[in-house]
Amino acid sequence: MKNKSFDFGIRLSLWGVLILTLLASCQKNNRSAKTADELVWKKHRLQKQIDSLKKELVKIEKQLRDTLEEDIPQIGVDTVRLQSFAYYVDLQGVVKSDGNVTVVPLFQGEVEKIYKKPGDKVRKGEVLMKIDDKVLRNQIDEVRTQYALAKTSYERRKRLWKQKIGSEMAYLQARTQYLSLAKKLRTLNEQLKRPA
Repeated sequence: MKNKSFDFGIRLSLWGVLILTLLASCQKNNRSAKTADELVWKKHRLQKQIDSLKKELVKIEKQLRDTLEEDIPQIGVDTVRLQSFAYYVDLQGVVKSDGNVTVVPLFQGEVEKIYKKPGDKVRKGEVLMKIDDKVLRNQIDEVRTQYALAKTSYERRKRLWKQKIGSEMAYLQARTQYLSLAKKLRTLNEQLKRPA
């Protein structure tokens, strides 16, 4: 708004100077007080004012163009071509879990080697550490011995039961112990096969 009113004022001044010049030139020659020198001097003065106003007008127009250019966003043009687009973002932060994760080994033993450090990425099924399996192997040997004895005892009780010798309770206990130790031996062997 300020630029428009200023611009209007300059234009009004220019028109005023031009009208005065025209009026002065249109007056009758009967005014003897004005000499040729006075008219030349007045013309020179008015020409200076016109030149000054023109310079001011050029400055204002330049400022106006600069102001308009700042408001217009610059748009670039490029040729479309097939290429891969990769955009990476580096972020820093702290990850908090919804709850604690408890890691429990499949069997007890002394830790021989740790494969991961705090802060490493871990996926499901990855081996985190190696546990000494001597204790587990000793348990398997002990259960194997008990299993062999239970199997022999069960087979004897079964033969005797078929001959109607012995009690049914003794036969059922021998069978239960035999099946229980067989299952325990399978479980321990499975634990030994898994990485730990």
